[in-house]
Amino acid sequence: MNATENSSRCFFADTMKSLSEIGKTVRHYPRAVGLMWRASPKETVVFSVLNLLSAAVTPIQIWLSKYIIDEVVAAVQETQGTAHLRQIVFLVGLQLLIWLASNAITSIINMLRYPMGLRVSHYTEELIFQKLSRLDLAFFESPTFFDQMAHAREQSIQRIPNFVNNFAGLLSSILILVSLLIMVANLHILAMLSIIVLSIPHLIATSYFGKRWFRLLFRQTAERRLVNYLSNLLSTREPVKEIKLFGLHRMLIERFHTLSQKFVRENHTLSIMQEVFQIALNLLSTISTAGIWLYAAFRAIGQQITIGDMMLYFQASERARSTIVNVFRSSGTFYENSLFLEHLFSFLDLDPKAVEGTLHQPEKGTKLKEVGRPLQEGIVFESVSFTYPGTEAPVLKDVSFTIAPGECVAIVGRNGAGKTTLVKLLTRLYDPSDGTIRLDGSNLKAYHLENLHNQFGVVFQDFIQYHFSVQENIGFGQIDAYEDMARIRIAAEKAGSLSRIEKLPKQFNTVLGRTLEEGVDLSGGEWQKIAMARAFMRDAQILILDEPTAALDAVAEEEIFQRFNELTAGKTSVIISHRFSTVKMADRILVLEDGLLIEKGTHDELIAQNGTYAEMYTLQAKHYR
Repeated sequence: MNATENSSRCFFADTMKSLSEIGKTVRHYPRAVGLMWRASPKETVVFSVLNLLSAAVTPIQIWLSKYIIDEVVAAVQETQGTAHLRQIVFLVGLQLLIWLASNAITSIINMLRYPMGLRVSHYTEELIFQKLSRLDLAFFESPTFFDQMAHAREQSIQRIPNFVNNFAGLLSSILILVSLLIMVANLHILAMLSIIVLSIPHLIATSYFGKRWFRLLFRQTAERRLVNYLSNLLSTREPVKEIKLFGLHRMLIERFHTLSQKFVRENHTLSIMQEVFQIALNLLSTISTAGIWLYAAFRAIGQQITIGDMMLYFQASERARSTIVNVFRSSGTFYENSLFLEHLFSFLDLDPKAVEGTLHQPEKGTKLKEVGRPLQEGIVFESVSFTYPGTEAPVLKDVSFTIAPGECVAIVGRNGAGKTTLVKLLTRLYDPSDGTIRLDGSNLKAYHLENLHNQFGVVFQDFIQYHFSVQENIGFGQIDAYEDMARIRIAAEKAGSLSRIEKLPKQFNTVLGRTLEEGVDLSGGEWQKIAMARAFMRDAQILILDEPTAALDAVAEEEIFQRFNELTAGKTSVIISHRFSTVKMADRILVLEDGLLIEKGTHDELIAQNGTYAEMYTLQAKHYR
């Protein structure tokens, strides 16, 4: 089999498959239209009605043109053509009104199109954000999930406005086409059939290329994410220092250029192929229209139809040819958009347990508990092990310990020892792979998740810098009280950030970060104090501080030390730190190494053991002698 035959067979197979899948994607149309309706109900109704009115304009104009021409011919042939002149003036005036109405309808449709598409896009993105808020942290460890999310967000959201326009345009074109084909059928039924039959290849081609475009964009998803990542590296504030110092601009730009040009080449090749097919198919349908014109002209010469009839068939056949091509082209685009909508709806319908490592879901009817106040028995880890989804090596191995109510426990260990993972398990962002974590004698799984999370005030090492006002940055720690300024001031004072806030241009109303023009940026230590204030804002029973003084200078760190007992008073607290000056203030210290709990005790007890903790403490302490 030669290459040409093989290519033809592949084209035929892909075409048949594309045609068979059209029926499958049709099931998404009602849901997509429902999405449009929920996002913008009034505009959807007006948009649909105006498109229906717009569809009536073309056939009416063609009919009026026929009568105007017939009246002109009659006026020429008669010596007394006054009545015909009055009729011509009336018909031209009517035609003018229809043109004006058509222009007005088109203008209104154009005015509605963009804001309606924007509303639908924003509504769709809100649905995606709501879906993301209901998914466990395990999903965000999966590269496959990020591809799914990229398909839903980048492609589907971009195509929702196209779907809105395409849907209305397709409906209007179909109505116009039906009326035009009925006109052409009055000339001869074969004239109508020739337009339909010779236009079918357009449907096949558009279905085929719609599938090809979908496959191409689908295949490029991961690389497009890389292009976006390179774009962010080259255009955002945070990486610019290192990129300049290391001279990375040229290499990163070259990599961006290489990937971008690859996209251009692939898209260009497919575009050329599609247009070559389109030219050939347009030629075929144009020949059909020319045949209809000849037939209509011969009938007019034989006085079987009027000159107006002939012009009607001329216009109707040509408009029918171009309209049916547009319908098939729009159908192909509609089909292509529907393939992307399928990804959107698949994402929105994603099973919350679709990936490994999602949180255990209680059986229906199970009554979940709420954490009592104050804590009575504290926290217990019983033989806890954990392996991240998609990996094989366990991060924690058979870890057991207790934390009494009101006790302050520090966790130390080298990077990768499992310290932060332990916090993720304690706050039930993950469930253990093996073993049990108990709070006041009950498995964490027995508690209502939102109520459980409310028990924790947490400052993660990689805390978020919200580019909002100071008030919001702190108030987000207790969202239902983020307007309680008295409480926010107390939280800021506890974190040692109040004096700095009072010096800001608008104090608590000052916007932080450089996203907005009026934003004020803070140093790393000042941002960390804001994050600590956010944790203190919450009326939490358990305080977790992951590297709480890492970005603080010596003076600020000493201030925190002096007030440490006050800050943790009445709370069960867990501190992760590489700074042993912080760690030694804890009631007990846990030492992790390679996921194992190898030592536990007070600072003095661990120093006396002369083990791993003593070694790390000595190494750090000698730099301060």
